[in-house]
Amino acid sequence: MKLAGLISIAFLVGGPGIASAIGDEQLYPIQKDGKWGFIDKQGRAVIQPTFEEASAFSGGLAAVRKNGLWGYVNSEGVVTVKPQFDEAFEFSDGLARVRKSEGLMGNFGYIDTEGKLVIGLEFDRAGDFSDGLAPVDRDDDGTLQFGYIDKSGKVVIDAHFDDADRFSDGLARVKIGGKYGYIDTSGNMQINPMFSMSGDFGAGRAPVEMNGKWGYINKSGRLVIMPQFDEAGAFYEGMAVVRIGWEYGFIEPLGQVVVNPHFDEARRFRDGLAAVRLQGKWGYIDDAGDLVIKPQFEHAGDFTNELASVTLNGKRFAINKEGDLTWPQRD
Repeated sequence: MKLAGLISIAFLVGGPGIASAIGDEQLYPIQKDGKWGFIDKQGRAVIQPTFEEASAFSGGLAAVRKNGLWGYVNSEGVVTVKPQFDEAFEFSDGLARVRKSEGLMGNFGYIDTEGKLVIGLEFDRAGDFSDGLAPVDRDDDGTLQFGYIDKSGKVVIDAHFDDADRFSDGLARVKIGGKYGYIDTSGNMQINPMFSMSGDFGAGRAPVEMNGKWGYINKSGRLVIMPQFDEAGAFYEGMAVVRIGWEYGFIEPLGQVVVNPHFDEARRFRDGLAAVRLQGKWGYIDDAGDLVIKPQFEHAGDFTNELASVTLNGKRFAINKEGDLTWPQRD
Protein backbone atom coordinates (compact mmCIF):
# COMPACT_ATOMS: atom_id res chain seq x y z
CA MET A 1 0.00 0.00 0.00
CA LYS A 2 1.59 3.27 -1.09
CA LEU A 3 -0.60 5.67 0.85
CA ALA A 4 1.18 6.34 4.11
CA GLY A 5 -1.19 7.49 6.80
CA LEU A 6 -4.04 5.54 5.17
CA ILE A 7 -6.63 4.38 7.68
CA SER A 8 -4.85 4.72 11.00
CA ILE A 9 -1.14 4.46 10.16
CA ALA A 10 1.01 7.44 11.14
CA PHE A 11 4.20 8.17 9.14
CA LEU A 12 7.51 9.01 10.77
CA VAL A 13 10.68 9.60 8.75
CA GLY A 14 13.42 7.28 9.94
CA GLY A 15 12.25 7.46 13.55
CA PRO A 16 10.22 9.79 15.78
CA GLY A 17 9.21 13.01 14.14
CA ILE A 18 6.17 14.40 15.91
CA ALA A 19 6.35 17.40 18.16
CA SER A 20 4.27 17.86 21.29
CA ALA A 21 2.97 20.74 23.34
CA ILE A 22 3.76 20.76 27.04
CA GLY A 23 2.00 23.73 28.56
CA ASP A 24 3.35 26.67 26.60
CA GLU A 25 6.43 24.74 25.51
CA GLN A 26 6.65 22.79 22.26
CA LEU A 27 9.36 20.17 21.92
CA TYR A 28 10.37 18.07 18.97
CA PRO A 29 12.66 14.99 18.90
CA ILE A 30 15.77 15.35 16.74
CA GLN A 31 18.87 13.30 16.01
CA LYS A 32 22.47 14.48 15.98
CA ASP A 33 25.56 12.30 15.59
CA GLY A 34 23.49 9.20 16.26
CA LYS A 35 21.95 10.52 19.48
CA TRP A 36 18.47 11.88 20.15
CA GLY A 37 17.39 15.01 21.99
CA PHE A 38 14.68 17.67 21.73
CA ILE A 39 14.40 21.14 20.23
CA ASP A 40 11.77 23.85 20.46
CA LYS A 41 10.06 25.16 17.31
CA GLN A 42 12.73 27.84 16.90
CA GLY A 43 15.33 25.09 16.57
CA ARG A 44 16.96 25.62 19.96
CA ALA A 45 18.23 22.50 21.69
CA VAL A 46 16.20 22.22 24.93
CA ILE A 47 17.26 18.67 25.81
CA GLN A 48 20.70 17.79 24.48
CA PRO A 49 21.05 14.69 22.27
CA THR A 50 22.14 11.93 24.67
CA PHE A 51 19.60 9.15 24.02
CA GLU A 52 19.75 6.17 21.68
CA GLU A 53 16.15 6.83 20.59
CA ALA A 54 13.38 9.22 21.55
CA SER A 55 9.67 9.55 20.85
CA ALA A 56 7.22 12.43 20.94
CA PHE A 57 6.07 14.04 24.17
CA SER A 58 2.63 13.07 25.40
CA GLY A 59 1.11 13.55 28.82
CA GLY A 60 4.12 15.68 29.73
CA LEU A 61 6.60 12.84 29.15
CA ALA A 62 8.60 11.40 26.27
CA ALA A 63 9.82 7.83 25.93
CA VAL A 64 13.61 7.60 25.53
CA ARG A 65 16.00 4.67 25.16
CA LYS A 66 19.29 4.41 27.04
CA ASN A 67 21.54 1.34 27.30
CA GLY A 68 18.99 -0.61 25.28
CA LEU A 69 16.04 0.01 27.60
CA TRP A 70 13.19 2.52 27.50
CA GLY A 71 12.11 4.99 30.17
CA TYR A 72 10.60 8.49 30.21
CA VAL A 73 11.87 12.05 30.61
CA ASN A 74 10.01 15.27 31.39
CA SER A 75 10.28 18.54 29.45
CA GLU A 76 13.41 19.50 31.39
CA GLY A 77 15.19 16.30 30.38
CA VAL A 78 14.91 14.76 33.84
CA VAL A 79 14.41 10.99 33.82
CA THR A 80 11.17 10.44 35.72
CA VAL A 81 10.66 6.77 34.80
CA LYS A 82 13.96 4.90 34.77
CA PRO A 83 14.83 2.89 31.63
CA GLN A 84 13.55 -0.63 32.25
CA PHE A 85 11.25 -1.59 29.40
CA ASP A 86 11.94 -3.38 26.10
CA GLU A 87 9.41 -1.06 24.46
CA ALA A 88 7.61 2.08 25.62
CA PHE A 89 4.90 4.00 23.79
CA GLU A 90 3.32 7.43 23.96
CA PHE A 91 0.71 8.27 26.57
CA SER A 92 -2.88 8.11 25.43
CA ASP A 93 -5.86 8.80 27.66
CA GLY A 94 -3.49 9.10 30.63
CA LEU A 95 -1.77 5.71 30.27
CA ALA A 96 1.11 4.38 28.18
CA ARG A 97 1.74 0.89 26.85
CA VAL A 98 5.00 -0.74 27.89
CA ARG A 99 6.53 -4.11 27.11
CA LYS A 100 8.88 -6.13 29.26
CA SER A 101 9.84 -9.73 28.69
CA GLU A 102 8.65 -11.81 31.63
CA GLY A 103 9.39 -15.46 30.82
CA LEU A 104 6.30 -17.15 29.46
CA MET A 105 3.98 -14.42 30.65
CA GLY A 106 2.45 -11.84 28.35
CA ASN A 107 4.62 -8.82 27.66
CA PHE A 108 2.38 -5.74 27.59
CA GLY A 109 1.02 -3.64 30.42
CA TYR A 110 0.30 0.03 31.15
CA ILE A 111 1.91 2.72 33.30
CA ASP A 112 0.62 6.06 34.51
CA THR A 113 2.52 9.36 34.29
CA GLU A 114 4.14 8.63 37.66
CA GLY A 115 5.68 5.50 36.19
CA LYS A 116 3.53 3.15 38.26
CA LEU A 117 2.57 -0.10 36.55
CA VAL A 118 -1.18 0.21 36.98
CA ILE A 119 -2.09 -2.69 34.66
CA GLY A 120 0.26 -5.67 34.85
CA LEU A 121 2.42 -7.16 32.10
CA GLU A 122 -0.06 -9.84 31.12
CA PHE A 123 -1.08 -9.24 27.50
CA ASP A 124 0.37 -10.74 24.33
CA ARG A 125 -0.83 -7.78 22.27
CA ALA A 126 -2.27 -4.45 23.34
CA GLY A 127 -3.39 -1.13 21.91
CA ASP A 128 -3.64 2.42 23.18
CA PHE A 129 -6.39 3.65 25.45
CA SER A 130 -9.10 5.91 24.05
CA ASP A 131 -12.54 6.65 25.47
CA GLY A 132 -11.33 4.86 28.61
CA LEU A 133 -10.85 1.52 26.85
CA ALA A 134 -7.98 -0.37 25.22
CA PRO A 135 -7.95 -3.46 22.97
CA VAL A 136 -5.93 -6.35 24.41
CA ASP A 137 -5.16 -9.92 23.45
CA ARG A 138 -4.22 -12.60 25.98
CA ASP A 139 -3.57 -16.26 25.19
CA ASP A 140 -5.46 -17.89 28.05
CA ASP A 141 -6.67 -21.03 26.29
CA GLY A 142 -4.44 -21.39 23.25
CA THR A 143 -6.43 -18.93 21.16
CA LEU A 144 -5.60 -15.29 20.51
CA GLN A 145 -8.63 -13.03 20.48
CA PHE A 146 -9.13 -9.40 21.35
CA GLY A 147 -11.35 -7.83 23.96
CA TYR A 148 -11.27 -4.48 25.77
CA ILE A 149 -10.18 -3.47 29.25
CA ASP A 150 -10.89 -0.34 31.26
CA LYS A 151 -8.26 1.70 33.11
CA SER A 152 -8.38 -0.60 36.11
CA GLY A 153 -7.43 -3.54 33.88
CA LYS A 154 -10.88 -5.11 34.14
CA VAL A 155 -12.18 -6.82 31.00
CA VAL A 156 -15.32 -4.92 30.09
CA ILE A 157 -15.82 -6.25 26.54
CA ASP A 158 -15.19 -9.98 26.28
CA ALA A 159 -12.43 -11.28 24.03
CA HIS A 160 -14.11 -12.66 20.92
CA PHE A 161 -12.71 -10.52 18.12
CA ASP A 162 -10.06 -11.68 15.65
CA ASP A 163 -8.74 -8.12 15.52
CA ALA A 164 -9.64 -4.87 17.25
CA ASP A 165 -8.61 -1.21 17.07
CA ARG A 166 -8.78 1.74 19.45
CA PHE A 167 -11.94 3.83 19.59
CA SER A 168 -12.25 6.76 17.22
CA ASP A 169 -15.27 9.03 17.01
CA GLY A 170 -16.96 6.76 19.57
CA LEU A 171 -16.65 3.56 17.54
CA ALA A 172 -13.96 0.90 17.20
CA ARG A 173 -13.25 -1.32 14.23
CA VAL A 174 -13.37 -5.06 15.01
CA LYS A 175 -12.93 -8.19 12.92
CA ILE A 176 -15.07 -11.32 13.12
CA GLY A 177 -14.97 -14.16 10.62
CA GLY A 178 -12.77 -12.27 8.19
CA LYS A 179 -15.01 -9.19 8.04
CA TYR A 180 -14.82 -5.81 9.74
CA GLY A 181 -17.58 -4.03 11.63
CA TYR A 182 -17.80 -1.46 14.43
CA ILE A 183 -18.72 -1.59 18.12
CA ASP A 184 -19.57 1.16 20.60
CA THR A 185 -17.94 1.59 24.01
CA SER A 186 -20.49 -0.77 25.57
CA GLY A 187 -19.43 -3.54 23.20
CA ASN A 188 -22.64 -3.41 21.20
CA MET A 189 -22.21 -4.13 17.49
CA GLN A 190 -23.33 -0.89 15.85
CA ILE A 191 -22.29 -1.81 12.30
CA ASN A 192 -22.31 -5.51 11.48
CA PRO A 193 -19.12 -7.10 10.13
CA MET A 194 -19.52 -6.96 6.37
CA PHE A 195 -16.43 -5.22 5.01
CA SER A 196 -13.29 -6.94 3.77
CA MET A 197 -11.32 -3.80 4.70
CA SER A 198 -12.18 -0.61 6.51
CA GLY A 199 -10.65 2.27 8.45
CA ASP A 200 -11.15 4.57 11.40
CA PHE A 201 -14.01 7.02 11.79
CA GLY A 202 -13.31 10.73 11.43
CA ALA A 203 -15.74 13.57 10.71
CA GLY A 204 -18.50 10.97 11.10
CA ARG A 205 -17.20 8.93 8.15
CA ALA A 206 -15.17 5.74 7.81
CA PRO A 207 -13.55 4.35 4.65
CA VAL A 208 -14.74 0.87 3.63
CA GLU A 209 -13.83 -1.47 0.79
CA MET A 210 -16.59 -3.15 -1.21
CA ASN A 211 -16.02 -5.24 -4.31
CA GLY A 212 -12.59 -3.78 -4.92
CA LYS A 213 -13.56 -0.12 -4.54
CA TRP A 214 -13.51 2.22 -1.54
CA GLY A 215 -16.30 4.45 -0.31
CA TYR A 216 -17.43 5.86 3.04
CA ILE A 217 -20.11 4.98 5.57
CA ASN A 218 -21.63 7.10 8.33
CA LYS A 219 -21.95 6.00 11.96
CA SER A 220 -25.21 4.21 11.17
CA GLY A 221 -23.39 2.05 8.61
CA ARG A 222 -25.10 3.71 5.64
CA LEU A 223 -23.05 4.38 2.53
CA VAL A 224 -22.80 8.15 2.16
CA ILE A 225 -19.98 8.25 -0.41
CA MET A 226 -20.36 5.47 -2.96
CA PRO A 227 -17.46 3.07 -3.55
CA GLN A 228 -15.48 4.63 -6.40
CA PHE A 229 -11.90 4.99 -5.20
CA ASP A 230 -8.99 2.58 -5.56
CA GLU A 231 -7.78 3.58 -2.11
CA ALA A 232 -9.18 5.81 0.62
CA GLY A 233 -7.99 7.12 3.98
CA ALA A 234 -9.66 8.36 7.12
CA PHE A 235 -10.65 12.01 7.48
CA TYR A 236 -8.20 14.32 9.22
CA GLU A 237 -8.83 18.03 9.55
CA GLY A 238 -11.86 17.65 7.30
CA MET A 239 -9.97 16.06 4.39
CA ALA A 240 -9.29 12.47 3.32
CA VAL A 241 -6.71 11.13 0.88
CA VAL A 242 -8.12 9.10 -2.01
CA ARG A 243 -6.54 7.35 -4.97
CA ILE A 244 -8.04 7.12 -8.46
CA GLY A 245 -5.94 4.99 -10.76
CA TRP A 246 -2.43 5.72 -9.55
CA GLU A 247 -2.95 9.35 -8.61
CA TYR A 248 -3.79 10.77 -5.20
CA GLY A 249 -6.02 13.69 -4.24
CA PHE A 250 -8.31 14.80 -1.43
CA ILE A 251 -12.05 14.86 -0.75
CA GLU A 252 -14.24 16.51 1.90
CA PRO A 253 -16.85 14.67 4.04
CA LEU A 254 -19.65 15.07 1.49
CA GLY A 255 -17.49 13.35 -1.11
CA GLN A 256 -16.64 16.39 -3.20
CA VAL A 257 -13.13 16.33 -4.64
CA VAL A 258 -11.34 19.43 -3.31
CA VAL A 259 -7.82 18.61 -4.52
CA ASN A 260 -7.79 16.83 -7.87
CA PRO A 261 -5.87 13.54 -7.93
CA HIS A 262 -2.51 14.21 -9.59
CA PHE A 263 0.07 13.32 -6.93
CA ASP A 264 2.23 10.18 -6.93
CA GLU A 265 1.64 9.82 -3.17
CA ALA A 266 -0.07 11.85 -0.48
CA ARG A 267 -0.30 11.87 3.29
CA ARG A 268 -3.01 13.07 5.64
CA PHE A 269 -3.48 16.72 6.61
CA ARG A 270 -1.88 17.73 9.90
CA ASP A 271 -1.46 21.25 11.18
CA GLY A 272 -3.06 22.59 7.99
CA LEU A 273 -0.58 21.01 5.55
CA ALA A 274 -0.23 17.65 3.82
CA ALA A 275 2.90 16.03 2.39
CA VAL A 276 2.63 15.09 -1.30
CA ARG A 277 5.05 13.49 -3.76
CA LEU A 278 5.58 14.62 -7.34
CA GLN A 279 8.23 13.26 -9.70
CA GLY A 280 10.02 11.48 -6.89
CA LYS A 281 10.24 14.41 -4.45
CA TRP A 282 8.10 15.39 -1.46
CA GLY A 283 6.67 18.82 -0.70
CA TYR A 284 3.59 20.19 1.08
CA ILE A 285 0.21 21.58 0.04
CA ASP A 286 -2.38 23.61 1.91
CA ASP A 287 -6.08 22.75 2.06
CA ALA A 288 -6.67 24.60 -1.22
CA GLY A 289 -4.26 22.23 -2.93
CA ASP A 290 -1.59 24.90 -3.47
CA LEU A 291 2.04 23.85 -3.14
CA VAL A 292 3.35 25.96 -0.25
CA ILE A 293 6.64 24.06 0.12
CA LYS A 294 7.99 22.88 -3.22
CA PRO A 295 8.78 19.18 -3.74
CA GLN A 296 12.47 18.71 -2.88
CA PHE A 297 12.71 16.10 -0.14
CA GLU A 298 13.41 12.36 -0.30
CA HIS A 299 11.05 11.80 2.64
CA ALA A 300 8.58 14.03 4.47
CA GLY A 301 6.57 13.56 7.68
CA ASP A 302 3.46 15.14 9.11
CA PHE A 303 3.50 18.64 10.54
CA THR A 304 2.69 18.89 14.22
CA ASN A 305 3.02 22.07 16.24
CA GLU A 306 4.48 23.81 13.19
CA LEU A 307 7.40 21.42 12.61
CA ALA A 308 7.90 18.45 10.30
CA SER A 309 10.68 15.91 9.78
CA VAL A 310 12.20 15.73 6.27
CA THR A 311 15.16 14.12 4.54
CA LEU A 312 17.19 16.23 2.11
CA ASN A 313 20.27 14.92 0.33
CA GLY A 314 20.32 11.97 2.67
CA LYS A 315 20.25 14.03 5.88
CA ARG A 316 17.40 14.53 8.34
CA PHE A 317 16.13 18.01 9.13
CA ALA A 318 13.26 19.69 10.91
CA ILE A 319 11.45 22.37 8.91
CA ASN A 320 8.83 24.96 9.78
CA LYS A 321 5.68 25.71 7.78
CA GLU A 322 7.56 28.20 5.61
CA GLY A 323 9.92 25.42 4.56
CA ASP A 324 12.88 26.86 6.49
CA LEU A 325 15.28 24.45 8.17
CA THR A 326 15.07 24.80 11.95
CA TRP A 327 17.35 21.88 12.78
CA PRO A 328 20.24 21.81 12.32
CA GLN A 329 20.21 25.59 12.59
CA ARG A 330 21.91 27.56 9.85
CA ASP A 331 25.11 29.33 10.82
